[in-house]
Amino acid sequence: MLSGSISIQVGSGSTMTLSVPSSPNNTLSGLASLIGEFPLGVTASVVQNADGSYGLSLSSQTAGSDGDLTATSKILDTTNTNSTTLGYTTSSDINSLTTLGISVNNDGSLTFDAASLDSVLNTDYSGVVGFFQNASSWGQSFSTMLTNSGTSSPTGVLALSSSSDSSIESTLNANVSKEERLISAQQISLTAELNSANEIMQELPTQLDGVNELYSAITGYNQNTNG
Repeated sequence: MLSGSISIQVGSGSTMTLSVPSSPNNTLSGLASLIGEFPLGVTASVVQNADGSYGLSLSSQTAGSDGDLTATSKILDTTNTNSTTLGYTTSSDINSLTTLGISVNNDGSLTFDAASLDSVLNTDYSGVVGFFQNASSWGQSFSTMLTNSGTSSPTGVLALSSSSDSSIESTLNANVSKEERLISAQQISLTAELNSANEIMQELPTQLDGVNELYSAITGYNQNTNG
């Protein structure tokens, strides 16, 4: 069971102090629900720590320095009187991939520092989880961006690109069909012309023989003198 209060401030906004709800909601879940009832710009949730214990995770809903989260806890866990304060983690401490050891080089490539990620996971595991899973977090925003960019959204980049490719493909297929019809018509026309030319070529010897006979009849050239 919990007692006391917690003060929360996001960025340069006003500080709000909330008291732990009365029994039976004087638990981490009750405190998280209470924080969610106020427009603080903060998401509160109960998370399991790496050692199996549970803690309160506070996540700022505003990215960047404007979303820097400050919390002052004066909460006492009455089941553990050795501690006068309640520990908590905040995802606003992790607000970029750089904090997780991932950086972007000038050429667009990524650099990954495994040691930095191990360090963050060991010291603020719930913060890393919140960075990817909490409402309005980077992870949720990135997931939404990927979904909106995919084919599941009619206005997504991939969907629009696929639609454009289909339209271009249809146009190309129509042009190919048109060219094939034109080529077929020209082929028929050329075949007819070649057949006509072949017929003329075949008639030329006969016509030449006729010309020779006519020439011989007129001039007497190449006539048989014994005939």
